[in-house]
Amino acid sequence: MIRSIIFSVVLVSFLLPRMLFSQDVWLSTQADVDAFDPATTVINGRLIIGKIIYPYEASDITDLSNLSNLTTISGDLVIQFNAALTNVDVLSSLTTISGGLDIQYNYVLTNLDGLSNLTTISGV
Repeated sequence: MIRSIIFSVVLVSFLLPRMLFSQDVWLSTQADVDAFDPATTVINGRLIIGKIIYPYEASDITDLSNLSNLTTISGDLVIQFNAALTNVDVLSSLTTISGGLDIQYNYVLTNLDGLSNLTTISGV
């Protein structure tokens, strides 16, 4: 019984860091997105996809596949200055944004269908 409890604690400790990211996440390049752990389901902080600082240079992000398991962002979701990003379809698992939603300066982003499963956006 004790061995089973210890195994369960070790297993949960091993899995938890992969499922939960406890700080702001800033993905400003495709390499940043590719390095993001695709097993992550929750970000306790903001998720920034693209560039947000002056001078406003567009990011090279085209593929958000590693974000496909995200269900919850406890802060803001910011998607901006992505010159080559055409869709956010892989964000279809995302249901909750506890902060605001800011999408701007993504000139070839043709639709936001990937955000159609959002049930909660709490911020302004």
